[in-house]
Amino acid sequence: MKKLLSIVLVLALAVCAVSGLASCKKKVDIYDVVAASRPTSATTYTTYKSAEAGDFLGEYTLRVNGDDFIFEYAYERLRTIDEAVADGTTEMRKAIDGALCLKGGKSTTVGDAFDSALPALNVTSFALSEGNLKNAYVSDDGLVLTASVTAANSEKVFGVKISAEGDISIRVETDGTYARRVSVSYTTTGGASVTIETSYSYSPVTLDFPEGM
Repeated sequence: MKKLLSIVLVLALAVCAVSGLASCKKKVDIYDVVAASRPTSATTYTTYKSAEAGDFLGEYTLRVNGDDFIFEYAYERLRTIDEAVADGTTEMRKAIDGALCLKGGKSTTVGDAFDSALPALNVTSFALSEGNLKNAYVSDDGLVLTASVTAANSEKVFGVKISAEGDISIRVETDGTYARRVSVSYTTTGGASVTIETSYSYSPVTLDFPEGM
């Protein structure tokens, strides 16, 4: 589950932080569109389907203003034995709900702590290039990219090594100017089915930080 959370962060943060497109290029291809996109917010929905434990759902929202951001999350995960004892319950699911805020270099967590390390905002590990993909196909209108990523190559693309059974599917949708949606799906080596859907928007955002920040 922690690997899933790490991928969520890479997809949410990477496109928000990549470098702009060089102006000398006359024809912009879909890889350049992704590289040039600077969204102000990203929303991710995840589903982790396990035959033994059922479906675990997650929703994540990242809003960025300059170097400051608010990352909100609500997801389910397996409860540890220690947590079950401390909580006095036999319920196997644990709901995590909170927000991580960064303002002026100072971070504050509201609610439950996020169960994964947070990458730096200048993430450049989401390496979407034809050389890192398998069976890459761009639609005739140049707006949609579909491809596969081998498990061995997953760390190059996502910055996180994915223990997938078979290839990882990726679909990138753009409007010709900005990246709008990235979809990732795969099956873990343990047999769980994972889907990650991230959409991006570009309107200016106002960050409402907790009192005292």
